[in-house]
Amino acid sequence: MESSQGQDATDIHSLRKDLPVSMVIAGFTGVSWYIGAGVRVRGILSNRLDLRAPNTAQCSACAQAKIKRQVSRELGTRPTEPGERLAIDFHDFHPDHEKFNSLMLITDRYSGWMWDYYLQSRESKGVADTLRDLLKFLEV
Repeated sequence: MESSQGQDATDIHSLRKDLPVSMVIAGFTGVSWYIGAGVRVRGILSNRLDLRAPNTAQCSACAQAKIKRQVSRELGTRPTEPGERLAIDFHDFHPDHEKFNSLMLITDRYSGWMWDYYLQSRESKGVADTLRDLLKFLEV
């Protein structure tokens, strides 16, 4: 099948490499390309596209990139008393009937105790007020 420029649409070199695109569908030829690795990815079942990228074992460029990653084996310093180090995680969800749409989960890294606060907004004022309340509780 010819593309609008008159080149073969299935040729990887005819695709515009200057675009920062990881996957491109080459026309309606049933051919899909994973440009990041330059590997042809098979998969069209009667007009349904399967755009899964190859796994690490199938892509030598991906494997080389993962080999060079630095993994830290150094253990972090453990806190020596409760409240010394707190971990804060936010979890968003669909608003409930009271318009709460976020959970702030605070974990004391020393004791493992957890406090959960449900928020209607993740704006800094609401988060700061919640942290102030927890710190007052911990002082008692």
